[in-house]
Amino acid sequence: MSTRAWVRNHKVAGFVAGRFEGEYEGRIQQLVVIQSSRGVAIVPEAGLIPVDQDYIQRQASLDLERVIAALREGGLDDAAIQQAWAQALATVEKIERQSS
Repeated sequence: MSTRAWVRNHKVAGFVAGRFEGEYEGRIQQLVVIQSSRGVAIVPEAGLIPVDQDYIQRQASLDLERVIAALREGGLDDAAIQQAWAQALATVEKIERQSS
């Protein structure tokens, strides 16, 4: 697993997937591509704050809580949710192996 730079601003948190110079809000500036759990965002570099792994884990936990609550509301029990989690992890690991 590679180490990524994790950052946030007032709207999004995630890891830095790329950097480039481009126009944003009518002026040329340094921009950063952030990969978050909700997709990709392009934001000005000047407004970013670095974050540590603890922050990202707390945010991921909040996202997962909503997913788990929705699955339970839909009728899945904890065993089925754990099976879905294991299946998702296996798929991600398979994709990572294929792309490396």
